[in-house]
Amino acid sequence: MRQASPATRRPSWGANVIALMTLCICHIAGANAEVPLIRCEISQGGGNPRVFEFRQAADPYSVKSVDIDGYFRFKAVMVGAGPIAYIKLYTYYQDSDRVILLHEAKYVPPAVPSPTDSTRSFTGINYLYSPVLGRELQYSCTLTGTA
Repeated sequence: MRQASPATRRPSWGANVIALMTLCICHIAGANAEVPLIRCEISQGGGNPRVFEFRQAADPYSVKSVDIDGYFRFKAVMVGAGPIAYIKLYTYYQDSDRVILLHEAKYVPPAVPSPTDSTRSFTGINYLYSPVLGRELQYSCTLTGTA
């Protein structure tokens, strides 16, 4: 009986399974790659802080602000298709008939943590006060998923 030469042998079933598993693992690893994410810890009046997450957006106007206890609104905008072009943070005071911009901050890459801040925040801790009754809002933001 004549044996086939190595060049004409068909790969075994096991080799096909290994190749398929390798392809699946590479696909899963690529799908789970971290995307940039802004994570902001916000509290009003020294109360329990809440964490809000904001993702990268192509259109800054499509990003919605979040309500903070009925008195403030907060919005984090991370713009850029691929690498981050800039990050802008907006804090508003809201009363019964209007919304007033209190604070706007712009960060350009790389948004790195302050060397004196142990929270790894790129903003540090910010304290803002409403024009009515001096209500206090505190926030601090970190950036994850960037190289």
